[in-house]
Amino acid sequence: MSDLKANNEVLRSKIIDLDNKHIRLVRVGSTDQTKDIQLDTNFGGYGRIKSFKGEAKDNWPVNIIQLKEVCKNLSMPYSNKLKAQIFQLVGCDLRCWYCFVPNDSLKPNEDISDWVSAEEMIDAFVNQSETNQLIDLSGGNPALVPEWVLWMIRELRKRNIEDKVILWSEDNLSSDMFFEKLSKEEIQEIVTNKNYARLCCLKGYNEESFAFNTGLNKEGFKFQFERLKKLYDTGMIIYPYVTMTTPNLGNLKNDVKTFVDKLQDIDEKLPLRTILVQIKEYEITKERIEASSRKSLEEQSLINQLEVAKVFMDELTDRYSKDEIAENILVPTYESGEL
Repeated sequence: MSDLKANNEVLRSKIIDLDNKHIRLVRVGSTDQTKDIQLDTNFGGYGRIKSFKGEAKDNWPVNIIQLKEVCKNLSMPYSNKLKAQIFQLVGCDLRCWYCFVPNDSLKPNEDISDWVSAEEMIDAFVNQSETNQLIDLSGGNPALVPEWVLWMIRELRKRNIEDKVILWSEDNLSSDMFFEKLSKEEIQEIVTNKNYARLCCLKGYNEESFAFNTGLNKEGFKFQFERLKKLYDTGMIIYPYVTMTTPNLGNLKNDVKTFVDKLQDIDEKLPLRTILVQIKEYEITKERIEASSRKSLEEQSLINQLEVAKVFMDELTDRYSKDEIAENILVPTYESGEL
């Protein structure tokens, strides 16, 4: 993991300009990502609109806690569909096989990116008509540039709209830069903002799935939880995400049990806040799978994630009441113990 940290420092130096307070954003509209988001780009291709939906699915549990808390914080009636303005950082330190972002956008590629300030991003946000409630700082890995969140919060405050806008940022839990690059005062400025939340993605439910999904050593799995706990203990709003893709379902029930134990070690109710990410075959993902030497394993992983999700929900049923689960999770109906 020391090599990853060193590489992250190099990558970070190419995607943040501290002197001018600029972030290098992907011009999404000029990449192959448009195969999946053809009609949703804005801000000259540097932004896009994404819909977050809280709708029941036939075979996948849907956690609606994010939607409920956004609506509550903005003092608006609950809606099962919210649109978010997405700004996408170029560059990521991981190479997850299922990622929907093209490989060229996972590098600090100057041909498809540019330096953009928080002021310019907020200008674009307030001037577009699709949404005026939610901003999601995506990537890439925004956790490599924690100043981005701080600059966005300050720009929202400067315009007196800090209380009217929800700000999210994504984190793949591969870095400690939030604590290494920000001062204690800056950290407090972020974590005390009631409209800021962090979307923290766990790349698997056990060591094997983590290593398969990321290509990193198995030990990285435990580091994810250490970082998640450290972030959670600041008091900021956290939404854990988890990808359930795995080629091997061996020891599934025990591994999922251990996974939920680890979440509860952080907070007893944290599993109820955990969003299961269903990996879909976006065009970029399909192309990556077709070219992969692990094609059959990756295809099987897409199938296996459904069974892992079911076992996860079984585990929640053993630990929480039906009312506790139903409060935030739309649970599919499984017949005869099958999906």
